[in-house]
Amino acid sequence: MHRPPQAPINSMREAAGLAPIDLSARYSADEVSTHLARTEIFLTGMNRDSTVYMVGSGGMPLSVLFMHRFTDARIICLEISEESLQDGRNFCNFLIGQHPDNFRREAIDLRYGDGATFDYGECDIIVLSIHTMNKVEMIQRIIDTAPRDRDVIVVERQVKDLWGSTFIRTTALIRRACRSRRWDR
Repeated sequence: MHRPPQAPINSMREAAGLAPIDLSARYSADEVSTHLARTEIFLTGMNRDSTVYMVGSGGMPLSVLFMHRFTDARIICLEISEESLQDGRNFCNFLIGQHPDNFRREAIDLRYGDGATFDYGECDIIVLSIHTMNKVEMIQRIIDTAPRDRDVIVVERQVKDLWGSTFIRTTALIRRACRSRRWDR
């Protein structure tokens, strides 16, 4: 029996036989953030022993709070905009104050800094925001400073695919680069 050639699988959702959906058209921002955080938790194996760096956490870090609430992981947020950093701190302090049983404030650390110059030596998982502009420099810095004794998982968020194909491709490239200490762009 002859089978027609199959198109390449472009996402985990497609691999599972699910049709693409436009999350932004059907769901609110907090529903999208919840879904995205849960997907990233599943794909990365995030848990209470994880140290997660969120690069470009912004002024309303819903994903950070969801990730922490669902896993109790230590989350370090890195934001280059001082205004967004202060807004993010205010947002976290408000929500944590409203729901103190859901969060450990000491496990969520919001810091000022540039992901392209930051030291990633403590991390297990790194999430690069959709909005970060200098991802090539950030990835090179991750390669230069990431721990050598374990795999570091990098999630590169992209607007076009919230379902993980970018996560798999980016993580594989960075794992190889960290081991060999070089990255061929």
